[in-house]
Amino acid sequence: MTRIEPRQCSSEAFADRVTELLTSDISLENAFQRLILDELSARIGTAGFRVSSITHRPYREIYAVQHPIGNLTLHLDYNDKGFVTRIAPQEYSTEDLVTELRQAVSI
Repeated sequence: MTRIEPRQCSSEAFADRVTELLTSDISLENAFQRLILDELSARIGTAGFRVSSITHRPYREIYAVQHPIGNLTLHLDYNDKGFVTRIAPQEYSTEDLVTELRQAVSI
């Protein structure tokens, strides 16, 4: 048996991500949901969007998304093979918000 040495993480980004997940309304049930969230967050994060909560449905993830100019709900559908089939903004506060989101996600 070997001794396990604890390591200190110096990455502020990692610490911020862990803190965000622990204090948010985001719970993930499997690796596929993590993959979708990470990809979506990477695309929309650069435009100032942030996922604040997720509702899981069969073959659909419903994201509550925040932005400095407003909030929206984003429906992301996928099939049984793991391909995203539709990304649709719903319940948004302004049309400008939808335009910015479409540009960030490239839809």
